[in-house]
Amino acid sequence: MNDPLSSQPSKILNTILFIGPMPPPVHGQAVGFKAAYEGYSGNKILVDQNMTQRGFFYRVVMSSWNLLRVLYLMMSRKIDIVYFTCNRSPLGGLFDITVIGFSSFFNKKIVNHLFGGDFKAFHDAMNRGYKKLLDKAYKRVALSIVEHQCLAPQFEDLFPEMRVRVISNFYNRDLESITSVEKQDPVHLLYLSNLMKSKGILELLDAFGNLSEKYLDVTLTIAGAYLADEFMTAVKIREEVLTRLDYLKEVRKKKVEYVGVVSGLKKKIVLQNSDIFLLPTYYASEGFPLSIVEAMRAGNVIIVTDHNYLSKIFTNKNGRIIAKKSVKDIEDAITFFTDHSDSRREVQEYNLQYAKEFYSMERYLDSLNDAFNAV
Repeated sequence: MNDPLSSQPSKILNTILFIGPMPPPVHGQAVGFKAAYEGYSGNKILVDQNMTQRGFFYRVVMSSWNLLRVLYLMMSRKIDIVYFTCNRSPLGGLFDITVIGFSSFFNKKIVNHLFGGDFKAFHDAMNRGYKKLLDKAYKRVALSIVEHQCLAPQFEDLFPEMRVRVISNFYNRDLESITSVEKQDPVHLLYLSNLMKSKGILELLDAFGNLSEKYLDVTLTIAGAYLADEFMTAVKIREEVLTRLDYLKEVRKKKVEYVGVVSGLKKKIVLQNSDIFLLPTYYASEGFPLSIVEAMRAGNVIIVTDHNYLSKIFTNKNGRIIAKKSVKDIEDAITFFTDHSDSRREVQEYNLQYAKEFYSMERYLDSLNDAFNAV
């Protein structure tokens, strides 16, 4: 990969303008951006650009206001680097193009961070004129950051001269106190992600219902916020989930609980008390889910779909890779790891140690700082 930055020292403290989404709402890009901003020890300025689940008019007005603010900051403040998390929507792309244009005009170094795996798909879906704007802008980016080596072609295929660096995702420091796997029967299942149809929550609930007679004591905890996607509105997915939850509780007498959005100590407890983490996703923008890294660090088996780049990031050493939209595959994976406690324990211990070694917050922040210092 074309990145000569890795051997550079980490002593310089630049002034960085951070442009991206701060939670709430909570999603992987917002969490990653928040960690980058709060973890940077040099001079920093924040422009919050979290437009998730906002209406078109609000996004236009706030994006315009933020662009004026960015322009003012570049004219009035000493800024060395502009760090932004790239959008993959027509309106968001125009925002990024303008930010890059301002940064280039004022001779600022530009660092782009992709949280996801769909920039190339977004680029290719645009018309010729829009592509030209994107191409002209992104050729001015000094460095792009991706979450895994397999995601480097998102930029390398489009911009061969661009420097690309891999910086893996991370787990929250709250999980550092988990030092060993201490799981007990019965088996506890966990879904921890935003509740969207394309995240596979309905397929998971159907699979859990089908296994209700076979495994009377297996429990399922669901955590996350209801969000819209291209398949269902937030209201509709909430209706579908609640209907299934009522059925499982009242008819099947299953131990299933929806705990809403969790963070901090509550999130740690939910992760630590679970045995098998499931994310049967087919979400279009799925890249390197932060929730999987956290589940690994807490000593969980991972069941995830063969979608986008997930099967290149995770393998059956981490649990089980299953087909998209397959209720049966979810059932089979749950069945195997419920019935085979030795295999479950082996994967749990492997995941905890692997995540501890490769996905710590310190490693993430050190890698970001090295990139900022050398760009």
